Amino acid sequence: MATYTRYRDSWNWFRVGAWSGSFATHVGILLLVALPIAAPLTRVVPEPIQVRWVEDKPKPPVFEEPPPPTVPHPKSPMRSFVALMLRHSLPARASPRAPVRGRR
Repeated sequence: MATYTRYRDSWNWFRVGAWSGSFATHVGILLLVALPIAAPLTRVVPEPIQVRWVEDKPKPPVFEEPPPPTVPHPKSPMRSFVALMLRHSLPARASPRAPVRGRR
């Protein structure tokens, strides 16, 4: 029996380079096309921020100072008694329209 030995061809490196270059080009194109399409699906879209401008509150109107409250005081019985005594003890004054005697 004869052994079948034949010279095996070595790899054709030009073909290997072409295959790997073609594969790398296709993967690059796939990534360039597919990533922008898939990225919005995985990216969290932030909610829009709503801003409210804080304006100064209007100043309250300035009012005049109110008068102090009046407290009703009950009449003291002693005070009214003293006033009554003074009224009766003092001589009555002559009215200015009354004629003055002795002068003319």
